Amino acid sequence: MTSIAPTNMASPNLTPTDFKARMLHHLGSSLAKLPATATIGDWRMALSLSLRDLIIEPWLESDRKTHEEKGKRVYYLSM
Repeated sequence: MTSIAPTNMASPNLTPTDFKARMLHHLGSSLAKLPATATIGDWRMALSLSLRDLIIEPWLESDRKTHEEKGKRVYYLSM
């Protein structure tokens, strides 16, 4: 199993091979699963964690800027 430590998650030059390596990293490190025995749910969770890694840094940066500029925030409540 190939494993890489996630670095610079928001890299604009992410290749399919890099993304596959990130998924394998989460499959092994976050979920403690081997590719040969992973279920479809395990693969889906590895995909979700890999995508979260890509969006979290820009999301937090946007949140930081909104707070610094005392910008308005929109909240949605569904019942």
